[in-house]
Amino acid sequence: MTKKEKIVSKAKDLAIEYGQRYVACAPTVFAAICDALRSEGIELFTPEVQEQMFKGIVALEGGTAAQGTGACGAVAASVFLVSYVTDIGTRELTEDPDKTGVAHQNAIKGVISKFMKEYGTIVCRDIRFKRTGRIYSFLRTDTVHEMKQFMKEHTDICGIKDVTSNHPVITGSGWGAGAVCDLKGIE
Repeated sequence: MTKKEKIVSKAKDLAIEYGQRYVACAPTVFAAICDALRSEGIELFTPEVQEQMFKGIVALEGGTAAQGTGACGAVAASVFLVSYVTDIGTRELTEDPDKTGVAHQNAIKGVISKFMKEYGTIVCRDIRFKRTGRIYSFLRTDTVHEMKQFMKEHTDICGIKDVTSNHPVITGSGWGAGAVCDLKGIE
């Protein structure tokens, strides 16, 4: 198994583990990718910085702040890390504002195109509907309770069960980790 394959596999395994702990998709994917890379000696952030960044990722879950209308949190977290590794900051954009296109293309190639192929969208509620046939408001307590009950009863389509699942948290962790490896030249 190559180093990249180990990292991708570890990211998917950690997505399952962390998905039970954190529940929210964005922080789960963020932590799974960072920790999978760290397990192979690649540190994107110190643990302290990672913890601080984790705090900023939390509200990206559920289509951004649980609205459902934005990008899936698994997309948001993995694209964030792809953009980070692309390494285009204020200096680069001051010199050439068109460099944003490099980060965009890396995100599209590494993550977004894969979500589009698998789910037909990157929008949280649309992915959820495609997978479950239901859309729930994360902000209404009555529908959150209904959603949680449905998820318990339909773990085959809702739960994070194993790395062969096409759950967006698992796929997003794997695709994000793979894209980061590609950008870092890790084979």
